[in-house]
Amino acid sequence: MNDAECNRAAQLGPAQADDFAAICRLLGAADNPSQDLAEQGLEQFVVCEAASELVGVVGLEFTRQDAWVRSLAVAQPWRSR
Repeated sequence: MNDAECNRAAQLGPAQADDFAAICRLLGAADNPSQDLAEQGLEQFVVCEAASELVGVVGLEFTRQDAWVRSLAVAQPWRSR
């Protein structure tokens, strides 16, 4: 699959509770912490799926005036695309 086909195949969307285990695995594979996550606390996470597989995740944390990236992980085969 070339990069253009990969870009069309990948879909972004809000994280759902049933993504929790896959998010934790992906974060762990990227040496990101996941111990403080909870299934019901994923509303600030966005996932990227391709062929029904979670291949990326980003989590944001918001304060009154700022937002920062809490977590960012991309599956190894999908990096540098």
